[in-house]
Parts: sequence; structure tokens; C-alpha cells
Amino acid sequence: TDEVKALVRLQFADRASRKRVATRTARLQQLRGKSRFQSFDGVVADERGSLSYKPKEMDTVVPELMGVSKPILENVVFCHQEDSSWPLQEGAALKDKFDSIFESTRYTKALDAIHREHKSRRDAAKEIEVTLASARVHRDQARSLAEQRDEVAGKIEAAEEQLQRLMEAVSGNEGDVGAARARLERVQEALRVVKERKYALSLRQEERARASAAVDKVLEEGDEELRGMAASFERQLAELEGKLRAKQVELREAGAEAEAEAVAPLQRRVGVLQGKVEALAGLERRR
Repeated sequence: TDEVKALVRLQFADRASRKRVATRTARLQQLRGKSRFQSFDGVVADERGSLSYKPKEMDTVVPELMGVSKPILENVVFCHQEDSSWPLQEGAALKDKFDSIFESTRYTKALDAIHREHKSRRDAAKEIEVTLASARVHRDQARSLAEQRDEVAGKIEAAEEQLQRLMEAVSGNEGDVGAARARLERVQEALRVVKERKYALSLRQEERARASAAVDKVLEEGDEELRGMAASFERQLAELEGKLRAKQVELREAGAEAEAEAVAPLQRRVGVLQGKVEALAGLERRR
């Protein structure tokens, strides 16, 4: 087996101007008509010590410590003699070289990222403005509600004070209320008595009206009938007086006590007839 080993050391100053040494090892083997290349872990050492890195990590760590990008290392610092004429290449290839050296692609990406971030921030600012406007409306509403709450609280407090005064006035006027109720009961009783008396008066007025109607009916009778009634009463009165005188004569003969007992009924009948005669005379005068 054919084998070739390689050891590469690079001494450089880092960004802090400290000296560093980067060491990389590799091996190339020829195996039955094919070759195999192997790259081993590298070491970066300085005056404070050394650190071991994997091959891919060495490709990143060394440019970072030197403070230059990988395109500058490949095309400027460690450019191979065969590739040193790259500035004379065609336009497209030359543009790619310069873009990688000056990191224009990175700049473009960064600029696009800035534009996207600016747009995102602008959209976020618009949303924040909308939220802020809504918050201002809510704040104004909250202030208005707080003022209304304070106003209602003041009204409630005033109403409670007025209610307390009214309760005190009511408790102080309970005696007056009792007296007023007693007066009301007396007034109601008086109204009841007045109502009953009005009813009795109306009954009496009805009786008086009926009596007046009867009298008017009697007055409407003819004069001849009244004279006939008066003559009849006078004849009855004359007969009764004759009988009375006869009885008086008989009683004088029988005695004083029997006289009084016999005369009394006749006197009563005479009095009744005289009353009727007088009544008829009065009716006639009214006619």
C-alpha cells in the first residue's frame, strides 16, 4: 500500500494580535487502483495552550481567528499560482468572485432582511396604532363610566340621607298618625250617621208626599159630596146628643156613679164626630 502523509502548520496573528499556530494533518492512500484521502483533527495553539478541532471546525475557526472571510483566504491570501489570474476571467465568473470577496450577496440578503423587518415592524406599528386607538376609546369609556359611577354614588348617598330623615320624621309622627286615624274613624262614623238620617228623612218625605197626595185627592172631590158628609156627621152628632141627654136624664135618676160610666162612651163618640166635622170644615175652607 502506497501512502503519503502531510503536516501543515500556519502561524498567524489573530484579531487581538496574539500569535497562534494552526496545525493540520492529512493522509493519502493508494488502495488497489483507487486513492483515499483522510483529514485528521487539527490543533490551534497559542502561548496559553492548545485546542483540538475537527476538520470542518478548523475550516471555520481559522478564518474567524484571522478576522477575514473564507473567500479572501482562498482568492487573495492563499491563492494558488495557477488561479492567480482570476481577475482576468469572464464577466459572470469575475462577478461571482467579487461578490464572494466583498460579501455582496450577504449584504443583499441582509438588506432584504432589513426590508422585511422594516415591513414587519411597520405592519406591527399599524396594528399597535389600531390597538392604541381602541385602548383610547376604552379609556374614555372607562373614565365616563367612572364619572357616572361617582355621580350615581353621590345620588345614592343623598337618597340614603333623605331616607334616613324621612324615617326619623315618620318615627316622630307615629303619634300624629294614630290621632289622625282616630279622627278618620270618627269622621267615618259621623258620615254613617248622616247617611242613616238622610235615609230616614227620605222615608219621611215619601210618607209626607203620600199624605199630601191623599189630601189633594180628598180636596179634588166635589163640594156636594163634602156637604153630604158634613150633613151626615151633623145628623149623627144630633142623634148622639139626643141620646146623651136621654141617658143623662136616666142617669140622674139612677145615680151619679152610673151616670159617669154610661156617659163616657157617648162623650167619646161625640168628640170623634166633632173632630170629623171640624176637619171637613177646614177642608171646605181650604177649597
